[in-house]
Amino acid sequence: MRITFPIYDNDSSINDFPLGVAYLISMLQKNGVPDEDIDVFNMDVYHHTDEQMFEYLDKGNFDVVAIGMIAGYWQFIQLKRMFVAIDRLKRRPVVVLGGFMVTPEPEYFMRKFKAEYVVLGEAELSFPMVIDCIANGSSPAEIPGLAYWEGKKIKINARQKPISDLDTIPFPAWDKFPIENYVGKVRLPGLRSNRNMPVLTSRGCPYTCAFCYRLEKGYRIRSMDNIIEEVKILISKYNLNSICFRDELLMVSEKRTVEFAERMIKEDLGIKFDIDGRLRVAKRAPYVLKLLAKAGCVYVNYGVESLDQDVLNNMNKLQTVEEIYDGIKATREAGLHSGLNVIFGNVGDDRETAQKTVNFLKEFDTYAEMRTLKPVTPYPGSPLYDLAKRKGLIKGCKDFYENKHLNSDHLTANFTDLSDEEFYDVLLDCNKELIRDYYKAKEEDQIRAHELLYLEGDTSFRGVRH
Repeated sequence: MRITFPIYDNDSSINDFPLGVAYLISMLQKNGVPDEDIDVFNMDVYHHTDEQMFEYLDKGNFDVVAIGMIAGYWQFIQLKRMFVAIDRLKRRPVVVLGGFMVTPEPEYFMRKFKAEYVVLGEAELSFPMVIDCIANGSSPAEIPGLAYWEGKKIKINARQKPISDLDTIPFPAWDKFPIENYVGKVRLPGLRSNRNMPVLTSRGCPYTCAFCYRLEKGYRIRSMDNIIEEVKILISKYNLNSICFRDELLMVSEKRTVEFAERMIKEDLGIKFDIDGRLRVAKRAPYVLKLLAKAGCVYVNYGVESLDQDVLNNMNKLQTVEEIYDGIKATREAGLHSGLNVIFGNVGDDRETAQKTVNFLKEFDTYAEMRTLKPVTPYPGSPLYDLAKRKGLIKGCKDFYENKHLNSDHLTANFTDLSDEEFYDVLLDCNKELIRDYYKAKEEDQIRAHELLYLEGDTSFRGVRH
């Protein structure tokens, strides 16, 4: 039985390695599916046209098309595009959907796209069962975490319990992908030449921010031995000099972070890395940041979200404004770069709270990239989405994807006391200020570099490359 995994086109030259699909393939291999029966269609890398996608599916004569999607307007567009090609096929394969987009409301996607199955949540255990079910023509009634058709009705089985021992999951099937098209595409601060790949040391997050949706509740970690083994294999196999640790929250606690950093120091792998962190940990235990820097960390990405305490409380962020400021200062003092993720439009936001965020970004931004304010999006499955439905701002999943969430910079649902017109006025004014500040900083940097070159003989500046 032939199975293909189309990787959607994100319309970018920078592609994140599709870890989710790579894990599923490794589980299929573990369960005895022949490697030659598993195929990957890398639209993200090669940017295939619609006709090329159709020809690939037609010639491949696949029995199963497995599609995993994160939530987002662009991803929804790409999903529709895939189904245009699938629906043209004379021999239509069985379609299995999964991922963040479809798990909260599988019925909508099954009805809209006539998909046979949706795997809910973490799929490493359930998906091989689905493939076995399709191959043998057996009943899907006992497969945990599966939505399927029974006649004209959709049945949804009880969810699969999250995998408690993450060490039992085999390493991702890297060999099934054109690795050189992923290695080195993400550049870490301070590294002129990057060769990196992503690694997950944990799954989930112990917090429940109102705007966030995830596949599973809770937080689970891999053993350090298992993590180090994977990192060593990646370094040796692909000549890496850096790792992107893609946990939702690696720096989740002082204890966990210290264990991780000390083991990285002990192993002395000679690589740099980045992580996602919690500002509360950064403020309360700044020595941890210095330990991370010693271990090779160069960048910590933080969910700042807002600089107003009432707004933070409304989104159940469990973080204070003081922790944000002190945590960022401690990060900088440790010699680490910091990511400053912010959003606008949560309950309690107004022009004043937006300006607080702008002021913060202007104070702490390093201008490595342009930062703008984006409206918060109430993704299906999140508490904010449930609030939007209760308030009548969104009717449901169909309304969200087909009418409301049409662009990540577009207002999906207005949770503020501002009118929609006032909302966009605030965003425009704030983003004008941020854009002008960014280009002013870049202008000053360029002028100063030329001054050093011409007036002080600093030849380290290469000049403007046209």
